[in-house]
Order: sequence, then structure tokens, then C-alpha cells
Amino acid sequence: MTRIFLSYSSADSEIATRVAGVLRERGAEVYFEPPQDRGTRSPGAIAQEVERADAFVVLMSPAALGTEYCQVEHQMAAYRELKEQRRLLYKYRVAEGSKDGWGRLWDQVDLLPPVSQNELVDALGVVPIAGSPGPSVERSREGPFRNRHDELNRVLDAMKTSGEHDFWIVTAPPKLGKTWFLTKVCAKLAENYSDKLTTTVDLREQPLDLRHDADRLLRLLFNAEADPQGSADDLVGDLVRIILKRGRHHIAVLDSAELLDRSTVESFRILASRVFDEVNSKPSKPDTRMTLVVASRRAGEWSGMNCQGEPVLDFRVVNLSEFGDRVVRDMLNEISTDSQVEFQRDHVTQWTAALQQLSVGLPALLVRSVEWARIDQFYDSDACSDYRVFDTVVRPYVEGELLSMHTLVEPGDKIAERYGVLLKALELISAYRMVTTSHLKHHLDHDAEFGAALTEAAWAVEDLWDAIGKTALVTGVSDLWHSLFPPFRALLCKHFHRDDERRRVVHSSARELYEGLAANGINGSDRVRVFLELIWHEAMLLQCTDAGGLAAKLPDTAAALAKRVIQPDTFGPAFGPAEFRASVRRQLREDREFAALTKPHNGLFDAVLTSVAQNIGGGT
Repeated sequence: MTRIFLSYSSADSEIATRVAGVLRERGAEVYFEPPQDRGTRSPGAIAQEVERADAFVVLMSPAALGTEYCQVEHQMAAYRELKEQRRLLYKYRVAEGSKDGWGRLWDQVDLLPPVSQNELVDALGVVPIAGSPGPSVERSREGPFRNRHDELNRVLDAMKTSGEHDFWIVTAPPKLGKTWFLTKVCAKLAENYSDKLTTTVDLREQPLDLRHDADRLLRLLFNAEADPQGSADDLVGDLVRIILKRGRHHIAVLDSAELLDRSTVESFRILASRVFDEVNSKPSKPDTRMTLVVASRRAGEWSGMNCQGEPVLDFRVVNLSEFGDRVVRDMLNEISTDSQVEFQRDHVTQWTAALQQLSVGLPALLVRSVEWARIDQFYDSDACSDYRVFDTVVRPYVEGELLSMHTLVEPGDKIAERYGVLLKALELISAYRMVTTSHLKHHLDHDAEFGAALTEAAWAVEDLWDAIGKTALVTGVSDLWHSLFPPFRALLCKHFHRDDERRRVVHSSARELYEGLAANGINGSDRVRVFLELIWHEAMLLQCTDAGGLAAKLPDTAAALAKRVIQPDTFGPAFGPAEFRASVRRQLREDREFAALTKPHNGLFDAVLTSVAQNIGGGT
């Protein structure tokens, strides 16, 4: 039975009693202290109840914010939510004035009086209770993660072919379908290859201590009996004997591996490597084989040598990227077939572009976007750029997923303060395609409030830099720079900067920063990178100040930048104008975002390439 912890102030006992009654009617076991007993139990007793709970319903009011035991319960529940990196807290505002204090960091559903019973039942319907159906709209919005045929076939073909790769890391930012992908892999194997043995472990559903125990995790994945007293040698021997005795292809699937700390990942890889080598060195049946498929937001820790410089299992990466226009068009064509809606060809083209822009290719958002369009009877594709539609379709995803506390902050001290600093940092850097510590220092120098918040969080710039790199929003992390996943950056930029004037300000600030970097004497490939980012921000400035003149002005703007930024004395001793021209051409051609920006303007991309090449070191 689902157990729910109900946190409330005794001043709100009337609504709390009603909430407890609704949750019990839905089949939950509710931990509900009578009003006269509130605040009398020890923190240790409360902590035990917090650990037992499957979800927490918190009633927010000025009385609750001012009550110490409510704050303690909330802190315990929030800490557990952070550790488990899944939603556990459901907050309801039962009195005016409850959006300040420690409650300000979370969304609150209004239950302001007077509240009818139907309103109360509907509002509490989002709290997950086993055996009780959730809202059908939310289920449909999560929808299928469509058209991963290429990625699926790549992994499945390797599994059915002897001698192919046996270790895979499926990586993607949140909500791009890692769990769906693993489920599909297992279903396809069960459907077509009944001789293969597949086991799946999702760390979100396992005890917390398993995240720090590589031995137990490996035993669980290969259905081996636990041995608390066993050594690493015992584990390897046990697993090798089990795999050889079964004489089958055993495929172990691990989901949510980002919950493992780095030392556990390394231990896991070392142990699995030993098992794999031992299995391959022994006489065995022809079908004996072990395969590991891991899903994680972080791929880097599953490759390379261990900290002693010894080789361990390298996992081949399967990147799940955002969807392109073809998937959107396919969905529209299916809708046309299933519901007999007649789309003209240009109608499909318009809606494809509009829905792709609204969803930025994210599967969960694409399903929501198409659902909205269907409800709106596909009336006006231009509405996809309206902020009211953004607020309806996209903002709940941005606030509930990308910017939620469990996405951004690791458990520890000063959680609230650090969460606030990260939100502010993301607002400031959301316009940049690449971020270095120079970007953070630039904004700290120009934003006293940001600097004060960093101090209050007891962080240095280096700590903030490290925290940004650990979020699920960053891709392509290196020691020297971070890059926000482009679809996420597009959503955050629109979320934080809601009009052309605000976007003009942030892109002007970015241009100022890069002009400063160029003036400080950087040379070689760093100057090429700065130059390309300057072109990007100039293009974005034109888009929000003179969109109609973008095609006419951008080539000349790029030429002027090339003359000013890439002078002969910036080439460095190892390079000349030919190398710089080749580097700029190559990087611009590989720049998907720049290509998408210029695509609506026929010939603009080539015009920019030509104008830049002609103004680097005299041109060709």
C-alpha cells in the first residue's frame, strides 16, 4: 500500500483532515498526526516516518512556514527527494502568503478556501497511489518516444551477431527516452530471441545503499545470490560459474546509472571486466556470452582507464538526440490517417516547422505540443510562437523537469541557497552556446546581487562551475568549458528572456564579453571559437531587432568581424590564413544551429562563408 506523509500546521487542521480523507479513499495509508500531537514527536521518530513514505503532501501556509516542526519535516523530505532524484514532494497552498520563506523554491498548487470536495479530489489526483489511476492527460503527454529505429537496430544487431560489441552506454539528457529505449530493447529481445536471458535493474526502484555497492549490483544484474562476506575474487568466481553453467547469452540492463557515484562506477567496471575476461578464457558452450547495457545521463565515466591507469571495460556510446522534422511530419501524417483530418501539403509543412520549434525536438514536449495542436483543431500554426502557448505546453516541463531542485542540486548543506544561485547562473548563461569560468566572472563583475548570492551559498566561482557541470543540462563537458544541451538552452532562453528587448540585452552583453576576449590577445583555435560565437550573437541580435534584414546584413556583419577579430598577428607561429579559413569553414559547416538559423534564407549560409573567407588574411 502506498504510504503518504502529510505535513501541515495544526492551524490548518481542518483542510488537513479533509486531505487525509481523500488520500485514504484513493487507497493510501496516510501518516497523519492529530492536531494535538503535532510537534511532540522526536526528530528521530519523524525521520523514520520520512524514510518509510512513498510520497509527501505538504500543506503550505504562513502558519506552516513559521512552525519549526513543519520546516524540519520539509527539509527531511526535500533531502530524500534530492538523494533519490525523483519527485516525492507535492505542495498545496492552503492560505495566502505561503509563497515566501522556505516554501518559495517549489511550485505550489492552490487549495485556497473555499475548496469544494471535487476541487480537492482533482488537485490531489496527481499524487501517485498504487492501484489508483493518475490523470489521463498527463499519461498521454509523456507518450511514446518515437522513431528510434536506427539506434535500436544498432544495439540489437550487435547482440544477435557473434563477436560484436557487448558493452553499451545509452546516454541522453532527461526526458529523451533512455528508459523507453531500454524497455524497447528488452521487448524486442523477448519477442525475437527467446534463447537470450535478460535482466533489468532500475536504480530508482532499488534501496539507496545499492548505489554504493558495485558487488551487490553486479550480482543482482546476473541473478547471483548475494554474499555479504564474499570478496571481489568470490564475486568474480561466482558470476563466471553462473554464466558458464547457463550456457546462454545473458544481457544485463542497468537504468538510471547516473545515481551511482564515480567510485562505484569504476569498481563496477573493474569487476565486470574481470568477469568478462574470465568467461572468455574458459571453454564454454557456443551461445555463452555476457552483455551489459547501461543508461545514464553521464557517459564519460564509463570509458577510459581506471585511476591506476589499468584498462577496464569501455562502453560504446549510443546518443539519443532530439527529434528532427521528419518525426514531426510522420506524426502529423498519422493524425491525418487516424482521424481523417485533411492536411494540405503546405499545411503539413507549416505545422511541422511550428511544432518542431515549440518542442525543440524533445520527445516529451513533442507529444505535448501535438496534443495541444489537436485540441486546438490545428487552427493556427503561428500560435506556436505565442507565449501563452509556451506557458501552457512548455513551461511546466521547464520548471518541473529542467529547473527542478532534484535536476540541479546535489544533497548537502545550503541546498536552498545553492539552488537559487544555480537558477540565477542558468538565467545569465542561457544565451551562450559555450560557457567558461570567464563567463561566470564577467557576470559576477557586473551583477552585485549574483555575487552576494554566491557568497551566501558559501561557494567560490570554481564550486559554481563544478555544480553547473554536474547538472543534467550540460553536454560536451570538458575541464575548460561547458555547453548546455542546445534544445535545453533554447527553452531556458525563452523561459528567462520573454521578449525581443530582453533578448537584445543578453546578446549585446554576450557580444561585449567576446569582444573583450578578442581584445585580450587570445590566438589560434581559441580566437576562431570566439569569432564564431561573435557571428552567432550578431545573428541573434539581428533576429530580435531586424529579422527582416537578417539575410541582407549578416554577410557584411560577418565580414567586418573577420577583418576586426582575425588579423594576421593573431594566427600564431603555427598557423596562417589558409589554416584559419579552413577551420572557420569546417566549424561553420558543422554548426547545426547556425545552419538552422540561416536555412529559411536561401543562399545566406554560403554568403556568410564566402564573406568570412574573403576577409581572413586577405582571402583566397
